[in-house]
Amino acid sequence: MKKFKIWSSLLLSMLLLVACEADRDSNPVINTNGTSASFSLNTPVQSEQYIDLENNSIYLTWSNPDYGYNAIATYKIQIGLVQADGSIKWNTRKVKGDDGHFVDTGEPDYIVSTFNTCKAEISGKNIAMDINQIDGLEKIDDWETGGFELLNQAYREIAVRVRASINVTSSQEVEGTDVYSNPVTFKYMRSYKIIKLPAKLYVVGNYNSWLEPVEKNEEAYKEWAIDETEIGSNVFHGVINIDYANPQFRFYKGLTGWDGDDSWGPQEKDEGIEAGFDDDGNFPNDDFSDGAIMEGKGSWVFKGFPGGKIDMTVDLNAGTVKFKVVDDEE
Repeated sequence: MKKFKIWSSLLLSMLLLVACEADRDSNPVINTNGTSASFSLNTPVQSEQYIDLENNSIYLTWSNPDYGYNAIATYKIQIGLVQADGSIKWNTRKVKGDDGHFVDTGEPDYIVSTFNTCKAEISGKNIAMDINQIDGLEKIDDWETGGFELLNQAYREIAVRVRASINVTSSQEVEGTDVYSNPVTFKYMRSYKIIKLPAKLYVVGNYNSWLEPVEKNEEAYKEWAIDETEIGSNVFHGVINIDYANPQFRFYKGLTGWDGDDSWGPQEKDEGIEAGFDDDGNFPNDDFSDGAIMEGKGSWVFKGFPGGKIDMTVDLNAGTVKFKVVDDEE
């Protein structure tokens, strides 16, 4: 009887231990004490090379910051200009003022794409746009008249760093989890004539034969993209002509390919969710399963839709979509 009690106590202790471990897994305690020390951006092999940013890319890798558990972090890339005294002028968000000129908010600005893995290929186009934004280029016509062409004939030292955070949604972070990596510099980079415009959200689906969302297909995707309402708003609107019955699609914020982290849909899982319009041609937006959008490979399937123009509004901050059928003359 005594042995039975001992074994029962041991079994109970083991069950409690397993339960506690499971509870820790589902409710992890975030520890940021060692996060900065563990978060390191590696020096790329390109750092000493001469890089013309037009039609080129850079490749970055970094370590996963230690949050005290196996966290999936969200990463953003910030570009900076190394000054004559060695300090770095990091890119900050600019908004258009009442006079039509841009005002510096002082808030950090990042390249369009975000990442959930510790590596990234950054297009020269995105870097050049941010360099020109730091320089103060407001419109493309200023390239020649404002002296930017002469400025960018020279190779300059460009800094890059990565920002990590744990996100609840694409726009909501867990407070206190944001941290920057060490900066690395590219000694010789040269920008070119390009300006940062409102971003695009690409509509990828069976109606365009699931054309891979990569930069070489950017021209083809011009007719299958909706535009950001203003730079940095993360709200997109446009009308897409889907001349295809029973279309299925999802969105891509960047042309980073199937394995990138820029895909958005109604769920994370790579499966279609059947949806439809009501009698007035509206896509219901008051139901989570129909009106919500999140990072993932899920897609909408409009079974029974014969094809036509769809007015799309996508708010990545709120995580909502609105679709409406419009007439050809609209």
